[in-house]
Amino acid sequence: MSSNICSPASTVDKSFIKDTIISETPQTLLIDVREPSETSAGMIPTAHNIPVGSLQSALALNSEEFRKQYHFDKPDCNKNITVYCRSGVRSAKAAQCFMENGYTR
Repeated sequence: MSSNICSPASTVDKSFIKDTIISETPQTLLIDVREPSETSAGMIPTAHNIPVGSLQSALALNSEEFRKQYHFDKPDCNKNITVYCRSGVRSAKAAQCFMENGYTR
């Protein structure tokens, strides 16, 4: 289940995810908020993992620290972000966390 940051209660469909994955210049950052033990079985291609329990502290990091820890650039507050988990509970919490930290998309 996934949530777009603009509307944490909304979900995105498979075609949206597929278009994001195959795009040469993706407009949306995919973030898997499951625990690493869950992602070892697989993740959506092009997605990055930040467990929901670590998200608040991750967003507090400066850009350099964020990159060192998560191996991708810290997203800009205006970047389109879609978060996902297994059932939607954690992605809703993650979407709320992003919004509370000034992320709008």
